[in-house]
Amino acid sequence: MPKPYSPDALVSVAKDLVSSPLGDETVILSLARGQYFSLNPVAAALWERLKTPARVAELRAVIMESFEVNEEAGERDLQAFLGEMQRRKLIEIENG
Repeated sequence: MPKPYSPDALVSVAKDLVSSPLGDETVILSLARGQYFSLNPVAAALWERLKTPARVAELRAVIMESFEVNEEAGERDLQAFLGEMQRRKLIEIENG
């Protein structure tokens, strides 16, 4: 299991991305790679918060305040989101 991202780590959207809401989801286009990605409602809420850089703790608060989920599940979903987004080079994480 990968090491969890620190609550103080700063997360920002990578360059050369365009995103747009589409119903409850969000679609992201990577201009550099010509790829697009679709985000479910939880990921879309986190992406919306990332319009400005945010700490991991702030993103955790978005999940806990916006969705009916226990703390353990919220943390697991957040860590999975961050890992997948970083793997796909859609976000950058400083001090993670």
